[in-house]
Amino acid sequence: MLSSGADKRSNEILGNLSDRDKRILISLPYRVGMYVSQSDTSGGDEAQGREAQTLHNILVEIEQDFCKSEIMQKILIETVANKEQWSSWGRKLEDVPDECAHAADLLVGLVEQQSDLMSVKETLIDIGVAVAMAFRESGNTYPTESPLSEAIKNVRNALGRYIPSLRVDERFMHLNISKAERAALIQLHNALL
Repeated sequence: MLSSGADKRSNEILGNLSDRDKRILISLPYRVGMYVSQSDTSGGDEAQGREAQTLHNILVEIEQDFCKSEIMQKILIETVANKEQWSSWGRKLEDVPDECAHAADLLVGLVEQQSDLMSVKETLIDIGVAVAMAFRESGNTYPTESPLSEAIKNVRNALGRYIPSLRVDERFMHLNISKAERAALIQLHNALL
């Protein structure tokens, strides 16, 4: 729950958006979760049935956590309050990275502090990571890397000191998630830069 002052500031920010942009922003936490979830279809229909409830639990848990900005808190409150729209929000998930970039651009001039914008970006990534970790359908551990892939990773790490774009996937390398989920997280990360 937001304080009355925080709620007022958050409502002002959302009130400065068009209906379309407000809908994009409010649907984004759910859509990010679905985007990562749907990136790896190895679990089949049975896994998809569990995913909706798991995503709901993740969003409610993050919404109730107070370690984020006021605007992100308000966005999550609205996301959870509009659960009846989630089925329609699950369409055209390929647009999610572009919507993330658009949302970040929208908020640049509306939030008071850059830390508020960073909170929105980081929370969206956190939702994606939580979904990837929760939806490990197969339950298998991923095979250890071959010597060649380990060598390539070491070269990328060395070059990453000079070419920042080569470091991006490092944030997600330690996670025990599929390559498809990792690729989806990297796309979201790049969109939110």
